[in-house]
Amino acid sequence: MWTAFATTCVTSSMFLTSLAPNLLAADIVRRTVGISIGWRQWALGFLPVGLLLVALIPLLVFLLYPPEVKASPEVVHWAAAELGALGRLTRREIAMAALSLMALAGLRPCTSAPAISRAGISGSSVSCSA
Repeated sequence: MWTAFATTCVTSSMFLTSLAPNLLAADIVRRTVGISIGWRQWALGFLPVGLLLVALIPLLVFLLYPPEVKASPEVVHWAAAELGALGRLTRREIAMAALSLMALAGLRPCTSAPAISRAGISGSSVSCSA
């Protein structure tokens, strides 16, 4: 749990639109210095530190908060029994997986930074301009 919490803090800082203070910081820089920091510049600037932190956090958490239970061989048998109890995938589960894959396939990659409108903060207003 600590690893997930700590990694979430790092990944939230990695991307401009993943945490509200990031947008605030970029706006303060734009107003104060006159430099506009876009999504790509933010990600590339944080990338070296972010990758290092994401790689080191599991080790640091393991050293600072070592787990009480380090081995549990009975979990394999329990998980196999639970999966057996679930049975085969249902038609609805397969349909949901297919719809999810189609939705992902329908997304087109952004060739430029996504534009976020202030008016649509409460709704879905992120758009890509080609």
